[in-house]
Amino acid sequence: MSKVMLALGSFIVGACCASAISFGIQTSTWAQVGPPLGSVPVVPALKESVLEDSIMRNSSGQQLDGLECMNCVFDNVGFTYSGGAFRLVNPRFINGMRIHFGGAAANTAVVLALLQALNNPQRPVPPPAFKPPAVESASLRAPATIELITTAPSP
Repeated sequence: MSKVMLALGSFIVGACCASAISFGIQTSTWAQVGPPLGSVPVVPALKESVLEDSIMRNSSGQQLDGLECMNCVFDNVGFTYSGGAFRLVNPRFINGMRIHFGGAAANTAVVLALLQALNNPQRPVPPPAFKPPAVESASLRAPATIELITTAPSP
């Protein structure tokens, strides 16, 4: 009789544990709330500090948003741009430049590609799937001096 009681007790304990695991003890999860539809993305404005006569070499992730630089030299630099304001006065680009679009800038590139595809009435095919290029590069035969300025987004 003791073996039967031991087996019955083990069965009852196992059944209780299984029912507790499958029916009652669960961790709830919360979904993150995203921005409302139609909201305008927030992008950084120009920073308080201005870089002057700086040299940046062999960088692959220089953030362009918020950068204000005067007479800076960029030697083999890759930029990341997300749509924020920047100001480059008299920059020099040596050994090429690469740019990666993200955030609002990547969304703008997608919209421009869509509008360009819609403006082509010759063939009635859906617009091609567009994935913004991860890296764009330009090669210069000689050092170049130009001025790049964007306007800060209005609030």
